[in-house]
Amino acid sequence: MRRDDFYPGAWKDEPCFVIGGGPSVVVHDLRQLEGQRVIAINRALELIRPDIWTWLDERVWTWAKDGTLPELWAAMCRFYDRGLKVTRALPDHVSIYPGDVIEVPYDTEPLLGESFEHMHAANNSGFWALNMAYLLGANPIILIGYDCGPGEVIENWHDRWPKMTRGNAVRGFADYFRNAAEQLKARNVMVLNASPLTALDCWPVIHSLDDVLKGVLQ
Repeated sequence: MRRDDFYPGAWKDEPCFVIGGGPSVVVHDLRQLEGQRVIAINRALELIRPDIWTWLDERVWTWAKDGTLPELWAAMCRFYDRGLKVTRALPDHVSIYPGDVIEVPYDTEPLLGESFEHMHAANNSGFWALNMAYLLGANPIILIGYDCGPGEVIENWHDRWPKMTRGNAVRGFADYFRNAAEQLKARNVMVLNASPLTALDCWPVIHSLDDVLKGVLQ
């Protein structure tokens, strides 16, 4: 995917798989997604070669670069010129990224943004990536690893982050996703949650990628 292909409606009415960090990711064989539109969030880049790799927290980049997350750094090197890298623009026009990283203005509004000139993130990368898929025109959007599960500390499919995310903050994300679900329903965008361990109740839960690949997409 080229930079010129990153514009509103570029994936109009194409299915898109968005891969997050929840433990449901390891339930699936992601090799099934070869040839599909894929957005990988954070360390999901270690599992698949996506069209777009995205992250919200700049520490994801720095932890990879400084060797704190060597597996992610290796994945970044493999991915380097094979897809787009998209993140939020840092405050005050400061950038730590090379020129091939697309930096998008954003805010923390817990509603989906309607333009790449100003995307919304609701303080979590899963919401950010969902907003991206929506703006690209994807339909349906299939979420993987969107668990938002209970517990004092969130667990991911991978080793814990160097700095932990508190579980109560993650549980709060569910309200943001409910807001997004209402918006997407009003715009006739189908969303399926292929995260069998999910605590989210705003989208139908799909337990097998086969159900999607042999059902909705055919």
